[in-house]
Order: sequence, then structure tokens, then C-alpha cells
Amino acid sequence: LTVSPNPAKDVISISYDLPAAFDVTLSVYNTSGQLMDILEEGKVSQGQYSNRYDISGLIPGVYFINLKSSTGSETKKLIIR
Repeated sequence: LTVSPNPAKDVISISYDLPAAFDVTLSVYNTSGQLMDILEEGKVSQGQYSNRYDISGLIPGVYFINLKSSTGSETKKLIIR
């Protein structure tokens, strides 16, 4: 899971690789653990993925991007300026 640029101001790119097809959920949370947005949810085939996300609707601060699949979960910190 890669998030760039970080820190960010307007749009970010979120990239990840899947070694096989999985059910995934790609989500954004604030520091209180509140779900802010679901960027992707459902069955995803094996491969490399990149999502663009417009963060201009979020207030400046710290957020967490979480990728959850049937094999586990990975979280990256995002700083919005």
C-alpha cells in the first residue's frame, strides 16, 4: 500500500498490489477511527492497482488509509495540509 504525495493538499494516489483475487475494502479514517470514505469495496482480481482520491473535501489533519483483504490489513498515515 502506497499513498502519495504525503503530505498532500488536493489529490492523492493510492497504489497496491494483489498476488491473487481477493475481496478488498479500501477506506479512509480520521484519527478518532471514524470512517470518512470507502474508496473501493468488493472482489478485485490479481494485479497492480492505483486509485486517485480527491481529498479537497477533508479538513487539514491526519487520516489513515486502510486496505483490508481476506489475507490481512495494511494502514498508511496520510497528512493533509
